[in-house]
Amino acid sequence: MNSFLITLFSMIGLFAAAQINLSNNLIACYPLNGDGTEVVGNLTATLSAVTPTTGHFGPVNTACHFSGNSNCYISLPEGSVFKPKDFTFSAWIKADTLQPEMTILYARNTSTTTDYTAYYALTIKYYNAAYRFGVLRQNDYTGYYPSSTTTLTTNTWYHVAFTLSSNTMSVFVNGTYESDLITPQSFTYNPSKNVFLGGKNENPSAFFVVILIM
Repeated sequence: MNSFLITLFSMIGLFAAAQINLSNNLIACYPLNGDGTEVVGNLTATLSAVTPTTGHFGPVNTACHFSGNSNCYISLPEGSVFKPKDFTFSAWIKADTLQPEMTILYARNTSTTTDYTAYYALTIKYYNAAYRFGVLRQNDYTGYYPSSTTTLTTNTWYHVAFTLSSNTMSVFVNGTYESDLITPQSFTYNPSKNVFLGGKNENPSAFFVVILIM
């Protein structure tokens, strides 16, 4: 079983500008202070079997612990707001254990004959003989998977961020750019599918987390 912690996480809409004004472009910000309160647009998340705990900066109830069980996740509100064409996601992450394909963030459409699978995701994966953060974007049979260069260790806090636009994916760890990929594909996510932290919204048995997210 895997587990991890997540503390303060946010999503920011990207615009063609030299600087991003967070007060204008911030889509959502979740302090994870023991509940699903969102401080920008009142987009309250639903917590299922996660445990509030001590976060990266010390105070209690400033992070959430995910056990790795299938009923342990955070579901963000239904709607297209969490599936923009261009956005940045960031969070503080600490893993109790490390195993391949630990899901941190996941958004997926329903699979059909013309849309085998369409999703974006942030995971911890085993790549080039080390555990790393990986960002995934896939439509039909074509997928793109940039990974961090930082080698992850257990019980260490990392600030991870990724950007996703119509043609590029980039990964940052602890404020440092680590990798990117050109992604010449576009598609529209199904707004009826919720975005999950700590699990997948298409396969209830595919929850792979033991993480603290803050």
